[in-house]
Amino acid sequence: VFQLYVSIGIFSSSILIVLPILFLVEGQIVWSLPYGITAGFLLVLALSASFLAVDNIGLAMAQGIWSGVAMLISYLWGTVVFGETPSHMYLSLFGLILLLFGIMIVALSESIGDRFYTRYTGIQYQSALLPTLDEDDAESSEKMRGLRKYSQGVLWACTVGISGGSILAPMHYVPEDNQGIRFLPSFGVGTAICSPIILILYHTITNKPQLQFHVKDALTTGSLSGLVWNIGNVLSIVAIQSIGYGV
Repeated sequence: VFQLYVSIGIFSSSILIVLPILFLVEGQIVWSLPYGITAGFLLVLALSASFLAVDNIGLAMAQGIWSGVAMLISYLWGTVVFGETPSHMYLSLFGLILLLFGIMIVALSESIGDRFYTRYTGIQYQSALLPTLDEDDAESSEKMRGLRKYSQGVLWACTVGISGGSILAPMHYVPEDNQGIRFLPSFGVGTAICSPIILILYHTITNKPQLQFHVKDALTTGSLSGLVWNIGNVLSIVAIQSIGYGV
């Protein structure tokens, strides 16, 4: 539900703030709704998956994974799909390898920390996730549930990174005169269209209890979060026009 209110903040700031400014400056608004809806879908998917990732593996690990994956995906969009050429290709590839290594460390940080603890304290390490042969069925089953939860969390975090790193990729296919800040109203409308659809689909597929909207508790904070996110989105659009998508 919170992602719905975040989407409201993004839609409101795109339509109520950016749209009038564009109209006053340029005298017209050019819509690119198919690409705006695509970008909005990617954003809503990233928002929804982020909550599922945090529920399963916690904020620190989830954000570390999806941040790294998002940087990797945006680099691939820029260099492979859009044909951008880094000024120092070998250094960029070296940075990419370090990034992949960093993602692996974040994903395995708990296990790595436990192993170092065992090494320096002499206390035998036993994985909190993987069952061992001397465990009874109940304990083994509990650890398998933990492993499934961890795997699902990593998968959702990667989903956030893949979709998050691709959010502004559809803007590349819009006519050049309609790119940049001009794309924002279409993006806001696309977000507003996709958000309730994904919310309804999620609750239908997962057979969740009756949907509770928690308007009093979540509407204000969610809308403000959407506004703050959209400010960062505007800066990202400006940066893409200056230094490319991959960087």
